[in-house]
Formats: sequence, structure tokens, C-alpha cells
Amino acid sequence: MAAIRRIVGALLRAAILILVLPLIILLRIPLVLFSETKAAISMRVFRRREQGHVYLICTSKRGWHDFLKNNVIPVVSGNVRVVWQEARRNDEYPRIFAYLARSRVSGVPKPYLVRITARNPIYKSLNPAFRHLKARPRKSRETRQACAELIEQTLNELQ
Repeated sequence: MAAIRRIVGALLRAAILILVLPLIILLRIPLVLFSETKAAISMRVFRRREQGHVYLICTSKRGWHDFLKNNVIPVVSGNVRVVWQEARRNDEYPRIFAYLARSRVSGVPKPYLVRITARNPIYKSLNPAFRHLKARPRKSRETRQACAELIEQTLNELQ
């Protein structure tokens, strides 16, 4: 008798699950569609507002902080916005990280430049070009000159 009750109880639970699970899924579909539509509109607004702007995404990991502060940021032109990856909460441009994540720009070695366009961001890593210069993190006129040339070349490639 106890075995029959267990079997009947298991069958009832399975039947309830079979009926409730599709109902839960159907109720979640509008929520998912709403959030995806809201995110797509937000991205479109961001692209329109920021179209043409260039960001330099920086990191302080692996010894980059001093090099970037001393040699790269001083030679960056005024139309390039400097953003530190670690400062997401207090950042001046917090929406850039959400936009880059939604645009699937991830895994790019930092530092990198990204130009916002009407369709997709165009980006290029400066990491390989700066790697040999990073060994000299102190302020240096020669290093700054080399950084300025590399940045200018990369900006021209992003056009």
C-alpha cells in the first residue's frame, strides 16, 4: 500500500510539473522580450549619442597603470576619452562597458582604442604595440613620442 502511495504521489508531482513548467515559461517570454527590447533601444540611443567618439580603455593590471599615466594619457588627443576598466562604479563614462559587453567586445587585450559607430564598435588593441615600451614606465620624452605616433597610427586605422 505504501509503495502504491509513493508511485501515485510521484505521478501527481510529475503531472503538476508538466502542467506548471510550460505555464512558467510562457509567462517569462514577455518579460524576456521586454528586457531585450529595452536593452536594444538603450544601445541604439547610446550609439547615436556617442557616434564618432573614441575611447581609450585602460587597465592597471600587470604594470600598465604607471606606464599609461606617465606616457600614454598625456599624449592622447583631446577627442579621445580615457576610461579605466577597474573604475566602473565611479567612472565618468559608465555606459561604455555595458555597450561593449552587449556588442561582444570582450577578451581584447588592454589597453585598446574603440570608436563608436552607428552599427558596431571598431576597436584595436594597443597592447602588442606598447608591450616593449611598457618596460619604461617613468616619464620619458622618447617613450611619449613613440606612444603618440602609435596612437595616431591606430586612430587612422579606426577611421
